[in-house]
Amino acid sequence: MPRLGLALSGGGLRATLFHLGVVRFLHDAGRLRDVTHIVSVSGGSILGAHLALNWDRYTGTTADFEEAAARIIEFVRSDARNQIARRIPFLFPLRFLQRLSLSGASRRFTPTGLLEGLYASRLYGDARVHQLPETPELHLLTTNVSEGGLCSFTRAGLLMQRRTSGGVKVDLLPARLATVALAVTASSAFPGFFPPALITADDLGLSEGEFPPQTFTDGGVYDNLGVRALDLLEDLDPTLDQLLVSDVGKTFRVVRPRPLGMIGRALRATDILWDRVGQLEKQKFQDDPRFLFVAALDRVSPDEDPTALHPVVQTEVANIRTDIDRFSPLEISALVQHGYCVARKQCRSRPDVYGADLPSTPPWDPMKGAGEADPRPAPAAVGDASPASHAAPPVTALVTSQALELRRSADRRVWSTLLDFHDWPTYVYIPILVLLLGVLPVAAYRYRRQAVADAAIVEAIAHGSPDFRKILEVVQRADQRARTPMPVLEASRAADVDYKGFDFLSDTSIVDLRDWRSGSRDAARYYRRVRVRRRAGEDRLVLQYPGIPFDRIDFQAGPEKLKPVARRIPPEVGGGKTTWELEFDMSGVRPETPVDVEIEAIVHDFEARKGKQENWLRYSPPARTEQASVWVLFPDSRPYKDYRLVRYAADDPSTAREIESQYTIDHPYGSIIAWSILNAEPGYVYECEWTVDTSD
Repeated sequence: MPRLGLALSGGGLRATLFHLGVVRFLHDAGRLRDVTHIVSVSGGSILGAHLALNWDRYTGTTADFEEAAARIIEFVRSDARNQIARRIPFLFPLRFLQRLSLSGASRRFTPTGLLEGLYASRLYGDARVHQLPETPELHLLTTNVSEGGLCSFTRAGLLMQRRTSGGVKVDLLPARLATVALAVTASSAFPGFFPPALITADDLGLSEGEFPPQTFTDGGVYDNLGVRALDLLEDLDPTLDQLLVSDVGKTFRVVRPRPLGMIGRALRATDILWDRVGQLEKQKFQDDPRFLFVAALDRVSPDEDPTALHPVVQTEVANIRTDIDRFSPLEISALVQHGYCVARKQCRSRPDVYGADLPSTPPWDPMKGAGEADPRPAPAAVGDASPASHAAPPVTALVTSQALELRRSADRRVWSTLLDFHDWPTYVYIPILVLLLGVLPVAAYRYRRQAVADAAIVEAIAHGSPDFRKILEVVQRADQRARTPMPVLEASRAADVDYKGFDFLSDTSIVDLRDWRSGSRDAARYYRRVRVRRRAGEDRLVLQYPGIPFDRIDFQAGPEKLKPVARRIPPEVGGGKTTWELEFDMSGVRPETPVDVEIEAIVHDFEARKGKQENWLRYSPPARTEQASVWVLFPDSRPYKDYRLVRYAADDPSTAREIESQYTIDHPYGSIIAWSILNAEPGYVYECEWTVDTSD
């Protein structure tokens, strides 16, 4: 009899089910006992390990086969991925406690550790690799992330590819105490969802000096078909007559450009990588007569096999998602039967190996009796003289509905299957969801106005305002204690100012109008910080406020070491309007050293003097200023509707044009205006004009 090898490719539970159909065909054809070597990857390892551990049952009677395969079907329907996903939030406190215990890193409290636990409890128990049978010889392929090589768990231990200056070599570590569940986990830890499995010497039954801790991930990262193992694993029997490669590669999907999250990017990169690796492997081995590829992308026409799935259904089966979530009865039946029929088609092409007398019965349906419709076309009526076996089967409504359902199977299901009332974490998340969807929205509505105001402040901070602490103090009224105003000197004329000896680095003003009350003796608060740098020879800095209508202003200025002096030039001297001056003694400041000049003021009778309908504020830079910023805070009773910022020459207002600032804040409730200008120029007026919200 021929000596056969079986390579089971990766591809999640989709691959597991397709391989199960291939294995069932080999059983029905009486060729499964001829398999002497099994090489498996990822989803193929899930079946490969169970197949080897239960070899006598899989190669026994039909009832024995189905009894053994029932455990695989049960696992496929258990929704392993979401069971793990529901437990991931609970892993964080457990890992924290683990670090506190100084026990070191381990995979126990990781998604990969949870996957290993599911494999042990559902499929493999505590079986160790030394308990694997001598025949068939099983190789569970995995990728060594630490060293970047291909590795294989076998009955003899762990085969590791090692890179050397002369190429590669393969070492055997006698890791016979490794559990089968760990080996399958290392082979199927899909990198888009599972972190690499950290394996220590203790896991393998070795001493620490024999094996330093290393990480392993999905074998498909290196070899998704398993055929590359023939070149690297020297103990594979060279006398094999043929290696049957069950290939569950998918058609590479071209997707439209769209934003991808972290997991989405990892999955897309992995798809591209595996598609390219698969192409290279097939190019090398597909023309070798020792290899027979049973590909999920293959189609079985009605004239080749009248019992095969309808061609419309086969097209959709080939695109079922690569995942380890819950598969429906239709998905299970379709994948298994498609694998069965493709294997039969390919084995018929090699009668020299598999014989000419192969079973022609309908493919095995593992879900028979589960209440699901068979995804195969109905057989022709007995006595029908038409050549039905050579005609395309009819596209019935049932075929169409099954094809549409399988088409939806191409997409990953995340949110729709995340909760399961048969799994206890669901009952932890339900109260949390009630809190998030019921209680919090009510609280959020109550505090929305305050939250929006805070967001405006945070936005200003995010834009890098150097005065955010002062702004916060003003908004929160944190520093409005009564102070004695500076004495104001009366002057007969305004000072002659020349700022050529100063560099103005920044000029920030805050105008607080929140105490502006109609019909009362209201006040406006004013804050200003000017950062200047003087050159040698300049000892006096004078800041002027010319031509303003306010006759009473209480000033505070600092710092004290600059000996600030306030002066008032009366209206009769200033052409009908008052001019205010603040002088600072800069002689004690080292040249080229920046210094902050601070001014606080209370402007009395603001509305009476300014005018109720005059909705504007003006800023005139004393000299070229690297950054000028203005904040205006409005009372709740006088919200603005919108505003704009214009600039015009001081001697020609007709040149006004709207400008864009470095940043603006437009508060949704009309409470705050803020704008900033880089390189504000002297000789120009920057005017903020707003319209009042009169909707109330």
